[in-house]
Amino acid sequence: MASAIVVTGATGPIGRQVVAGLRDRGAEVRAVTRQADAAPATAGIRFVSAQAPFVDLLDGARAALINVTALGAGDPTADPEARLTELVAAARTHGVGHLVLLSSASAADPESPIGAGYRPVEERLAQFDGAVTILRSVLFMSNTAHWWSAAIQQSRTASAPYADVAVAPIDDRDVASVITAALLTEPAAVAGTHLLTGPALLTPRELVATIAEILGADIAFEDLPPDVVRGRLVGAGLPARAVDGLLRSFEYARLEPVAPSAAVQRFTGRRAGTYARWVADHLALFR
Repeated sequence: MASAIVVTGATGPIGRQVVAGLRDRGAEVRAVTRQADAAPATAGIRFVSAQAPFVDLLDGARAALINVTALGAGDPTADPEARLTELVAAARTHGVGHLVLLSSASAADPESPIGAGYRPVEERLAQFDGAVTILRSVLFMSNTAHWWSAAIQQSRTASAPYADVAVAPIDDRDVASVITAALLTEPAAVAGTHLLTGPALLTPRELVATIAEILGADIAFEDLPPDVVRGRLVGAGLPARAVDGLLRSFEYARLEPVAPSAAVQRFTGRRAGTYARWVADHLALFR
């Protein structure tokens, strides 16, 4: 009887938390990673190479987490569409009953360059004849450390575009907990598309104010035009597509405000963590 749960992207920021969560709950985990040889031996976890054919990776599996990076998204030498077709065919061959996709809330935005990478995957999975759970996450709270930690540490300053556009960032630990719960739950009970958000709407200005309050320091905030931010980030070497995707996510939030969802509580039985709690738990990033 199929028993393994396959986790692609198993050593990434979310994947490793999912692997740990499944292990702690007694599941048999097959962790797919590009660095299988370097992964530490762990009881209950079998690390396998992401280069292996999906027909081998999914043999004996009952459910699988799909991470788009594991399909080669962002790799100019890869063919994500072919890899996804291979995955779905292998799932059918082995009778895998449940596929879970970590997607992005940007998939709802037809003009988002980030969403453009997720929509074809969602559409292809819709043709799978087993249960499919699509988890569309908003931006992670941890992204704010990438945006502001260096400037806050060095000069107690922070800047951002769309300073007063509210978003509902989510703790990546909650994302991992939802995925873990989805993989362990009866597929029919969790099939469908779910929006994952944090518990509250917060603007960039309010996010920085939260950091300042918990840090116990004054942080000067500068509201910058989006084109200035784009020039700075692209000039610093960030991919233009990624920068455009980030800016578009705020523009879309301005046009189509998101409402915080209760998905985290539905899947995990507890409320989503607040941004204040996330900052308190990661305060060293801003000191």
